[in-house]
Amino acid sequence: MRAMKLSIVLDGIGFPHNVGPILRIADAVQAEKVWLCGNTPSPIDHEGQWVEEVIKMAVGAETVVRWEKKKSVVDVLMSLKEDGYLIVALHQSSTSLDYRSFSASPESKIAIVLGNEATGISPEAVGLSDRLLEIPVMGMKDSLNVAVACAIAAYAIVFGKEKSDE
Repeated sequence: MRAMKLSIVLDGIGFPHNVGPILRIADAVQAEKVWLCGNTPSPIDHEGQWVEEVIKMAVGAETVVRWEKKKSVVDVLMSLKEDGYLIVALHQSSTSLDYRSFSASPESKIAIVLGNEATGISPEAVGLSDRLLEIPVMGMKDSLNVAVACAIAAYAIVFGKEKSDE
């Protein structure tokens, strides 16, 4: 049984059709929580109504994955850091490392931070991150869809060490 604690922090994701798949990914890797920060859409709007674009893509994960809407990504990251989480951001920069070089012990507490589809992670979230990781791409586009990137990173973090031990 896995003891790793994984949280996923969404920093200003703009499109509801990306939030639903991330909730499904969170369920698949048994993330303990998804934090919906800033303008990231949630499965339920401010009037208490289900957001069809999110729940259609979440396919029920919105009811089994713990999620919480928060205005400030800084507050969420500070709280996670105080609770002993290593903050790992998917962010392209000159100091980012290939995601495949990162490994965590099964007892780790990790928070993966993902940013807006166009602008990425906020500078404040980058500043609070302990590790900056990127997923290399060889094509014309320099990045992947945020939900796809979430899946790659979450699976590598949760299952990567087990695979290398076999």
